[in-house]
Amino acid sequence: ASKKKWIELTKFCESLACANVESDGVFEQDLQRKNPFPSAPIVKYLNTPGLKARIESGEIVLESKQVAEAVLHLPTDIVKLYVRGLRLEERYIEAGKAGSILEAFSKQTGPTNSPSRRRHK
Repeated sequence: ASKKKWIELTKFCESLACANVESDGVFEQDLQRKNPFPSAPIVKYLNTPGLKARIESGEIVLESKQVAEAVLHLPTDIVKLYVRGLRLEERYIEAGKAGSILEAFSKQTGPTNSPSRRRHK
């Protein structure tokens, strides 16, 4: 029963990431300060039409390239739960890709602010 909850959590996180990238590229000029993920690059793999619906229906799970983009478009507090869920689902390649992209991203951008404005290293 516990593993099933983690599967639901990862599905929720993947769906949330898809919802967060729907407005990717909209926050330009005067809207730039409203961008919830200002340091994250514009997505290439996560904005496939119908992807969110297919995730929610359980038809698919994200591939490693999509997971790498998803972790950069999730709130900071949720990322660690998402990566843990990936490992518990035995999606080790995706979890590894998430970890490596987070490490590279933090080296590039430095510590980031979470939505609660706490400093994370």
